[in-house]
Amino acid sequence: MKSCYIYARVATEIQQKRGDSIEAQIKSLKNLAEDKNLAVKRVYWEVKSGIDKNRPELSKMLKSIKENKAKAILCTSLDRLSRNIEDLTNILKLAEEKRVRIVTPSRVYGYHTDGSFSNEILSLFSGYQKRMLSERVKRGVQLKKLQKMQQKAA
Repeated sequence: MKSCYIYARVATEIQQKRGDSIEAQIKSLKNLAEDKNLAVKRVYWEVKSGIDKNRPELSKMLKSIKENKAKAILCTSLDRLSRNIEDLTNILKLAEEKRVRIVTPSRVYGYHTDGSFSNEILSLFSGYQKRMLSERVKRGVQLKKLQKMQQKAA
């Protein structure tokens, strides 16, 4: 049985309290490991933005990958690993170099199924999602400001 790491992340404490909590991700990924006949070696999790480059748990996991300590990373989606195109591309390249699969509930990424070209395309989509999320957050902030101004005027 091949060993794997689980990586779970949410960006904020508010998200942690909603449906896609760390606990929900870990439970889902442990079930996925069982389905894929993978032994979970360690679970890494953190409450940090996917854009933030200073994520200690991700760094520890990647260090272990560099040391060939597992053959798969399980995460609920690629954007859990990073929302930064450059960082995600580097993680995918490391996985390819070390022959590590990245497994999500909907897809397996890695040396045996997808080429680097496919991974680069997926990285671009992750960046697009990041920009769309940023735009939605900015619109939400603007809407809140407008609502406050309207309340003061009333």
